[in-house]
Amino acid sequence: MANILIVDDDKRITDFLCDQLKLRGHACRFENRGEQLLEKVNMREVDLLILDVMLPDVSGFEVCRRIRANTDLYTLPILFLSSMDSQEEINHGLAQGADDYVTKPFTPNLLLNRIEGLLVSSAKTALTDDVTGLPNSKSIKAEIQKAISRKTVFIIGYVELMGINEFHVDTDREQQLKALRHFSRCLHLCARQVEPSFFAVGHMGGGHFVFIIDPDKADAFGQRIDEVWGNHLPGFLESLAKPSLLKNWRANRMLEFLLCVTKRDADSTHASRDLFETLSHLRATAAESRHSGVFRDRRR
Repeated sequence: MANILIVDDDKRITDFLCDQLKLRGHACRFENRGEQLLEKVNMREVDLLILDVMLPDVSGFEVCRRIRANTDLYTLPILFLSSMDSQEEINHGLAQGADDYVTKPFTPNLLLNRIEGLLVSSAKTALTDDVTGLPNSKSIKAEIQKAISRKTVFIIGYVELMGINEFHVDTDREQQLKALRHFSRCLHLCARQVEPSFFAVGHMGGGHFVFIIDPDKADAFGQRIDEVWGNHLPGFLESLAKPSLLKNWRANRMLEFLLCVTKRDADSTHASRDLFETLSHLRATAAESRHSGVFRDRRR
């Protein structure tokens, strides 16, 4: 059973949805205004928020931004349910940090299935990666959305531990996981050494990591990764007692890192998906160059 809150000033819709959700075993309540919503959500546990855009006092978009900026609530699943059905409005709603967007009039079964899908996804997805102990993909994306909602100026970086799959072939799965854990500790160590005022890092899976950091510390952080990992890597490979690994490492630059960074300003209109698209383009450019090292977005 889930606790679901509907915020909509159309009583016909809230009554219908509450009845349908209760039939599926969920607890449901509703509000018709958004201004004091954060205080009311804090008063009770809520597993999912269904939110109209056009509320009588404050827009649903603003409510969503406030939730994503709230330390206690920023991971709350949010589904927009709105008569604003243009693709531009849908994209805007998702850019505020919503998990889904359904337009009115809606097909009841479709909406209920989307609600169940969000509940299942939220319940199954832990916030910590089992391999590295770092925040996982969902968690770091939520941190990024929180920073955007708070209009924080930050650098976002993508870090790839290169050749991790080839490393697995030359060793075994456990040694691959060991390399990922060592690199994760390296990222945390380097962050502590440069003492940023704002920092978060997450493991996206495989050899892929994403971090956010205050701009004044970004260069120093990248330099420390280069120094610390560069000094640690030869000894780590030697500890595995496989001479072929050292040979392959020197020939193929195995387990070197690639770093791509871009900046998000306080007045930027770029949403989290725009930042990830920029990092993806930088990664593609880096792959074509066949070099490791740091690749910056020179446009920002």
